[in-house]
Amino acid sequence: MFRCFTLIFGIVGILWGCATPIRPSGGPVDSIPPSLVRTEPENGAVRVESNQFVLHFSERLDEGTATQAVTITPFLTPRPQIRGRGNRIEIDLPDTLRSETTYVITIGTTLRDEHGVALSSPISVAFSTGDMLDTGEISGRLRDPEMRAGVAGFRVFAYRMEDEEAPLPDPRTELPSYQTETASDGSFHLTYLHEGPYFVIALEDRNRNQLADSEELFAVSRIPVHHARARTVDSTATDQTNTLQFFVAERDTIPPQLRSLRPLSSQRFTLVFSEPLAPVYYPDTQNIRVRSSGVSIQVEEIYQRSSDSTRVELTSKVPVTGDSLTIEITEGGVYDLHGNTTSYRSTIQLSDTLPPDTLSLRFEGFLPPSRTPADSIHLLRPDQQPGVAFNMPLEEARRDSLLTLIGPDGEFETTFETANGTVYWLTGAEDDSHPLPSTFTVQISMPDSTYRRRFVLPTADALGSISGTVSYTGDQELVVLAYPEQGGPYRTTVNEEGMFSFSRLEPGSYRLRFHEAHNGQSWFGGQIYPHRPPGLLRWLEEPIRVRARWDYRIEETVDLAD
Repeated sequence: MFRCFTLIFGIVGILWGCATPIRPSGGPVDSIPPSLVRTEPENGAVRVESNQFVLHFSERLDEGTATQAVTITPFLTPRPQIRGRGNRIEIDLPDTLRSETTYVITIGTTLRDEHGVALSSPISVAFSTGDMLDTGEISGRLRDPEMRAGVAGFRVFAYRMEDEEAPLPDPRTELPSYQTETASDGSFHLTYLHEGPYFVIALEDRNRNQLADSEELFAVSRIPVHHARARTVDSTATDQTNTLQFFVAERDTIPPQLRSLRPLSSQRFTLVFSEPLAPVYYPDTQNIRVRSSGVSIQVEEIYQRSSDSTRVELTSKVPVTGDSLTIEITEGGVYDLHGNTTSYRSTIQLSDTLPPDTLSLRFEGFLPPSRTPADSIHLLRPDQQPGVAFNMPLEEARRDSLLTLIGPDGEFETTFETANGTVYWLTGAEDDSHPLPSTFTVQISMPDSTYRRRFVLPTADALGSISGTVSYTGDQELVVLAYPEQGGPYRTTVNEEGMFSFSRLEPGSYRLRFHEAHNGQSWFGGQIYPHRPPGLLRWLEEPIRVRARWDYRIEETVDLAD
């Protein structure tokens, strides 16, 4: 029996010794990113002649992420060989290193350890083939224009220029002289730069080709050329001479394309565009002309349905009888949401049997949208207007016969505004002498049904306000947005005296944003090439606390000078 147990334990011992070792399971979850321990040659080395550079990290790496994470500037030809091995990244440099040159090795945030934990900020190290390192620096931060938060993971490219007057480079075709990435808070720090002027941009660079490709998100500065200067004893990374503030913009300079033109009846036609449009409503036809077999057709209305902002509806006063229909839209007739516009011409062949127009009026709902039943109570924000939507424009007499507004003292009159011809917003009396009551009901009396919704507005004693003045030397309209902790922003504008006011705000914390208006309200994010600076955009650093029955007056003038 003793020999039997000995034999069994011997077999188990042999099997255990031959088993592949594995890391024990359990223990705390690794949440610490790898850190750079040392480099060979050491960081900052000069007169480097070695063609191999080794980066040693604090832990084992996900070796597959090493190749994409490492970039070297100025760019080398042929490209260096990069490989991850355990806790090291080994870089074989080509024999074409330039003399008297500082090279910067950047390890981006795509580098991960073996547990998948990525760097939170890029790491830069440098060496020189000459007697000294370049020490120029440019710092900054990339932010989301709507949320103010920093944006991580964008590439920041710096293009060296001979002088300030030299033509700006084309990032679509030219590689940058230096690059880095934005950290988790959106900050970036370009180091070891050759001192002098640079053109700096931030780019999403999804395909990692170091070029500004179409439709990639980007950011450009209002002042295109910035100087890389060496840090001195009394300078800081926030020195305004080399600190940039970028805001992400969508690279949309392409106007909406007319995709199709099709008849719905002999008097109604639909134009379908490639993207959503700004509201379109023309009771006249100064921007859009229609011809049938060469003969001008009198257009009754051009409008837009709220359910699909890529479509524009057109109606003619009389049935179209020709064999073709031509639509001409002059520049400025339609805009996309980024303010792009162009002219169009489209012709279609018509059937001899277009059906007569039998579309009837239909009520499509109350606005703002609500998940509650149509006859329930809807609490409005102080800045919200109640509205109603139909499937076609309404003549004033017909609208007044369909809509009834009932307040605590019975029926009352109001005014209406529409931007697209089918959505009508209730605005109170034109001179604001009779604003909407705090509680009222909107009733829609259609031939077959009656619809009601009760709206409630916050009372004045439950609201507060913010007011202030700005110093601004530009000639654009200034928009001020107040962002609450939840929900969309409140909007106002700065008047000719530089004053602004939000008079009806719910209690809470607000952050204020100022921007130059583009096409009436939006912010223009600029253009990479040819360079066009973005519109001015500034946030107040500190939030403002609003209290009920209290006017918060910003004591100091908000300086919006560049």
